[in-house]
Amino acid sequence: ETILRLNNVVGILPTDTILEIGCGIGRVGKELASRCEKWIGCDISSNMLEYAGKRLKGLSNVELIELPESNLSPIPDNSVDLVYCTVVFMHLHEWDRFKYVQEAFRVLKPGGRAYFDNFNLLSEGGWHLFNCHYQIPVGQRPDHISKSSTPQELKEYLVRSSFDEIEVREERMWVFAFGVKPLGETSPKNLEQTFLERRKKLYGMLTGQGIEIGAFEHPAELPGSCTVEYCDVLSIEEAKNLFPEIDHTKLMQVDHIINLDREGLQNFESQSKDFIIINHVLEHLFDPINAIKECFRVLKNGGRLILSVPDKRYTFDKERPLTHIDAIQRRLSRKNKQLLPEDYMDMVNFVHKDLLEKSPDTIQDALKSFMQRREHVNIWSSETFEELLQTVIRKNSIQAKLVFQVMADENSFEYLGLWEKTEDTDLNEQRVKHLESSFVSPSKAYKHSLVLSVHIPKSGGTSFRGVLNQIYDKKLLLEYSASHEEQISNAKSIDHETACIHGHLHFETYEQIMGDARLITWLRHPVARTVSLYNHLVSHPLAGDELHDWVTFTQPTLLEFAESELVRNYALQMLHDLSPEDFEFIGFLDSTKSSMIKCASALGWSTVPKLPHANKGSGIQTDSLSEREKKFIEGQNSEELKWYLRAKKVFG
Repeated sequence: ETILRLNNVVGILPTDTILEIGCGIGRVGKELASRCEKWIGCDISSNMLEYAGKRLKGLSNVELIELPESNLSPIPDNSVDLVYCTVVFMHLHEWDRFKYVQEAFRVLKPGGRAYFDNFNLLSEGGWHLFNCHYQIPVGQRPDHISKSSTPQELKEYLVRSSFDEIEVREERMWVFAFGVKPLGETSPKNLEQTFLERRKKLYGMLTGQGIEIGAFEHPAELPGSCTVEYCDVLSIEEAKNLFPEIDHTKLMQVDHIINLDREGLQNFESQSKDFIIINHVLEHLFDPINAIKECFRVLKNGGRLILSVPDKRYTFDKERPLTHIDAIQRRLSRKNKQLLPEDYMDMVNFVHKDLLEKSPDTIQDALKSFMQRREHVNIWSSETFEELLQTVIRKNSIQAKLVFQVMADENSFEYLGLWEKTEDTDLNEQRVKHLESSFVSPSKAYKHSLVLSVHIPKSGGTSFRGVLNQIYDKKLLLEYSASHEEQISNAKSIDHETACIHGHLHFETYEQIMGDARLITWLRHPVARTVSLYNHLVSHPLAGDELHDWVTFTQPTLLEFAESELVRNYALQMLHDLSPEDFEFIGFLDSTKSSMIKCASALGWSTVPKLPHANKGSGIQTDSLSEREKKFIEGQNSEELKWYLRAKKVFG
């Protein structure tokens, strides 16, 4: 039960180093050690550790450490991926509990997770336990009599210790608290270390023979069970000449000089490799779509693909417009299949703006230099790249499943994913069967099985997308196209296997062609949604979007933001003329647990997934607003508030 709970709330990865505070005789450790790279058991009792040593004998990845009172001093800083402490806090005084939470924060790596539990004083069972002990005369109470906690107490420990993404749950007589050590404001060197550590965890899940494309100065640190061939468009000498600023000692000898845009991976036979690694390459290519297809072609069934791309919000590309799939397809229609200097004009307009005042010849020379250095030509956020990847997989009948994925909101740098090929597919001959009719057949084909999930910004849609990915896998289609016309075009080519479409949907598109689909969405109180949207737009500006541009250039206060016509009743701009009764399910962020149960029941799911909290709470907090400010924002969103309250009556 403990392992299931840990896996559900904080996750257990095979590459994790895990530390248990108060391991006792190693009851949990014996089961957990086989699921992680290393398990460390700590306890203040040498007697307990002796029993644990006998119990765990023969497990090579186990280490037992005797602790001084209430601290983890033998454990180095930033050395552990997961710390948990279960059925221990009831034996400790409050000050010692807090000390262990602080120590857990110290030993965790950035992005590491922590879990703590205790009896819940506010539950019936917890109060009964408290009352039983209350009846024992003071002088007769045992030294280690069980003591309860409250949810507020455990949350406060994590808050005071600087944890992020804190969540507290209550279940029967127990309270569970968990959090994440933030990545923090990192220097470029620390950021590099952080994202390389993230990648290294995934490399540990590889084995066999593979290739790494574009390793450059960050070649993968692979397990001893792997052998790798290096592929690049440049030789080491060419790389040194073009990029004098990088660390040349880290460059690997290139085994295959290949140009992905010209010949793909023709050096390698289909189904010949156990793994392929391609980090920060696709953003440089004329045709990233074919590169993705080629990677899956070369992989064996069961082979794994690790790929990453930088998220524009965390690089020098942050002001450049996003590259949507239709722009790539227009580029592919050129007679001469290659990049041109003008493809890099965004570098002048948004990155090297000083060039705008230079002569045309100087600008042209700069564009040629950008092309020679193969600067970024494809600009993505994590979400738009994920959408591209899902589209390529779906439209080319690639049989693959997502094993692990990290978005840039979590690592402040890049999209990082691990995909596994599940079945051989001839990418050149097999294609998804398109619907014959654009406006009649879909509703007949899907009958009542298709789910349309509308993602209202800052209302849980990003988190819910992760749930849908678990449930529907390759049958999930993400739709974040900006224009009505693009969504109509995409809707015409949806294949019969699609079970769920999720994104910023224009309902008039799908109302015409899929009138029988089941509608679902998530809502947030208009005040909390407005505050969260304001924080997001201020901290993540996105050039080329009207609302983002307005916030960037006017820098409004929260109340000025709430008063704008662009923002007022914002959710209703996506819901159009629909009423709550038109939906099969509506979830609410203030009651995620009960909402997920209702969602699973409404859609016939066999399990009730946990809704992860993907949006971090930075900036202005709703709780910090005065009543006057809250009432003002409610007044600006009066129609949305009515819709929200009506939905609460129907689904709350």
